[in-house]
Amino acid sequence: MTKGLGELSSGEVAHVARVLGVNSWVLPLEGVKRWRVNRRCEYLELDDTLLKRGGGVSALDSGEELVMAAQERGIDTHEKGESEVREALDTWVKVTEALGGVKPGLWLLRPESWAKVIEKA
Repeated sequence: MTKGLGELSSGEVAHVARVLGVNSWVLPLEGVKRWRVNRRCEYLELDDTLLKRGGGVSALDSGEELVMAAQERGIDTHEKGESEVREALDTWVKVTEALGGVKPGLWLLRPESWAKVIEKA
């Protein structure tokens, strides 16, 4: 359904690294990118767990906390209202639950198509 890190091509890894903000211009080696993408996915797994324990997306403060949580997951927040950002972040949580965790291949899909991932699971 959605690719794991080992299934991604070099170009796909580079794309995911850019989306997550972990791309390295100093050391643009694929192995470094894969390691950084893996570390970010691990971090997001932990952060998702803490988010759920803390009451979910609805419990996040509006403003910086909400925007930062969305941006860390590669969700576009530019010119988006609070309700749109919350909805996107809530969809993220549902998608990662449906996939059994954070999968790097998720960033190869547009957020508009995440609902399809939930339906297929």
